[in-house]
Amino acid sequence: MDLHIGGALSVIRAILSPIEKLLFFRAYWISSLVHSHRQVLGRFPHKLTEHLEYDIEWGKYYLGDKINSPLFWIRALKDEEFSKVVLSVTASSVKVRYQDVLSFYKVGSTPTQAALPSVPFRNVRIEGNRVYTPYNSIQTRLIELHDKDGKPVDFYGSVSTVTPFDRLEVAMGLEKGDVEKWGEVFNLQFIEGEIREERIRLVGSRFTSLKPVYALRAWIFGYDWIVKINFWRKNLIYATQLEKSFEKFWQQQLELDEFRKEQAKGEITPPVVDVIQ
Repeated sequence: MDLHIGGALSVIRAILSPIEKLLFFRAYWISSLVHSHRQVLGRFPHKLTEHLEYDIEWGKYYLGDKINSPLFWIRALKDEEFSKVVLSVTASSVKVRYQDVLSFYKVGSTPTQAALPSVPFRNVRIEGNRVYTPYNSIQTRLIELHDKDGKPVDFYGSVSTVTPFDRLEVAMGLEKGDVEKWGEVFNLQFIEGEIREERIRLVGSRFTSLKPVYALRAWIFGYDWIVKINFWRKNLIYATQLEKSFEKFWQQQLELDEFRKEQAKGEITPPVVDVIQ
């Protein structure tokens, strides 16, 4: 009997999967595109001495692919070139430390990337009121630095520490993050953010609405399923609303990139503020 039920469910899933893909694929793709842009290593790097910058990816999915271990990204600053860079990466918790020692050769302005096989993925687990993580911080320490001729380079600020940020809503099952669907990997955090924005739009402002009206709307749209129905009716198949949100997001990113380029060139000066004596 169980075999018959299982077989029937498999047939139903096989029938519904193409329909589900038709309805949701565009929205999933847009959400994943935004996440990949935010996730790409080196977009917001951390400085390590005046010579280097680095970045770390500690999730098990990167740019739509499942990876085998966390990734470390490094690049030289100011068009410098180094024949050898040796550093340690240590992920620490109260009970245990995970450490990799990495050696890089011919490090220049082109980024170099390596795996961190000893460091586990940042998997967050919640039991009751307690949050469990494999480590609380990741420390990168520069050990050796040699210029392009092989001579040792003096450096300062050899230690940099990063504290990982987690979306607990995903760990608690209240929101969706990375999902494997239709043979691909998608990240749905942009969709979740837009659903939150949809709730805000539906509830409205307490300052521009009558108090009883605002209270009623807050009660009605306090139910997730009502908000999600309203959101998905505008985003099935063509993801119309998400397309507009993506265009707005992309324009903001272009402006941010332009600002960072001008800031790096020193072309942006702080405003002059008159001080009243």
